[in-house]
Amino acid sequence: MSTFSGSSRSEIDESELSDPLNTTAFNTETHATAGDVADQAMHGEVVEIGGKTYISVPRTANIRQGVRSSWIWDHGRELRLLAGNTPQKCWQCTYCGNIRPVDSTTYHAGVHLQNNHKLVKDPASCVEDDNPPQNIAQQVTNMAYKALVTSFQADRFRYLLIRWVICMHITLTVVEHQTFRELILYVCPALEPFFVRSGSTIRRWIMAEYKKQRLRVRNELAQTKAMIHISFDLWTSPNSLGMVAVVAHFLDKDLKNRSLLIGMRRVRGSHSGENIAEAIIPVLTEMEVVSKLGFFIADNATVNDVTISLIFQKLRPDISQPDQRRVRCLGHIINLAAQAFLFGGDRQAFEEVQLINKDPISIIEAELAFWRKRGPLGKLHNIVTFIRRTPQRRESFQRCCNACKAEDNNFKGIISPAGLAFLDI
Repeated sequence: MSTFSGSSRSEIDESELSDPLNTTAFNTETHATAGDVADQAMHGEVVEIGGKTYISVPRTANIRQGVRSSWIWDHGRELRLLAGNTPQKCWQCTYCGNIRPVDSTTYHAGVHLQNNHKLVKDPASCVEDDNPPQNIAQQVTNMAYKALVTSFQADRFRYLLIRWVICMHITLTVVEHQTFRELILYVCPALEPFFVRSGSTIRRWIMAEYKKQRLRVRNELAQTKAMIHISFDLWTSPNSLGMVAVVAHFLDKDLKNRSLLIGMRRVRGSHSGENIAEAIIPVLTEMEVVSKLGFFIADNATVNDVTISLIFQKLRPDISQPDQRRVRCLGHIINLAAQAFLFGGDRQAFEEVQLINKDPISIIEAELAFWRKRGPLGKLHNIVTFIRRTPQRRESFQRCCNACKAEDNNFKGIISPAGLAFLDI
């Protein structure tokens, strides 16, 4: 069983959000002989809980006397409260973080487990056992509960939650929906004290994680001794905002090639070189890469030439020939070459025909006539367009594909030039 490493508070400040790779779980599965408190303090971990100072120490059951440990230690860890001359022995619940003194008796800790978590003593592992064995139904229920309600790391749970929200584009208010809460708490009721109740809390966690990750990236960039090369590209977001992404390419301290996204900014106004440079310059300044600027890679558009020139003028006026730091994008060159091969030098002809022929029938006829002039590729385009025009034609083509597949397992169907997607779906 993993162990509890979160605070007992129901709300957790976003400043406590930490990288799951750096979290350390408390190990309560190890056994140790009773020793002096000074030695435990030397090896234990000091923790602050509820304004009080504790030392997390290995379980100090009376193994020397051959007595089995109390069943409560299967559901909690041992702490020593630093108060007075003698540290007080305490027990912290794995599931909710509740702390009970156990210097003289473990009775109150056992009552807490029974009343709050519906757990009962296991006769095979108890110090005291005067109760009759559980029936089969009780044993199965108890085993299932232990399997589902495992201890957890609160910061790890928060990180996984916000990562899921970000990667899957989930609305922040999903945590406010009762069905979602019931699902999570059914799997792990121990999460209830730490479960957020507002989407604004998720937003704070995300922003805190963003600031932490940005600092991590900046520190990694600071450690490199080589030049840092920059690539950027623009696109329109789903909510119709002009955005520019900035990526840094460099060799890290282990001489491994790295590419890291260092910023995404909104480009306001037209996509001119001046506006793009205005969005990129703050990113380079904040990430502290100005002194290590190398080469810039971008599409072959003229505005990008202006952007790179302005960036060097603003940030590195000591570079006399900034044009020599401009690298063309090979991917964009290949894309342009492929379009020239497919469409020739008159790629916008169809769009112009659409503007002239506003009648839908005329547009279709003009499109077919245009593509028919492109030779075999144009004729294939017209065939694909004809098939995809109605559901009935798609179904008919699907039956033909299924028949061909029955005879030849390598048959993949016809590929649409527009979307490179198989039609036999």
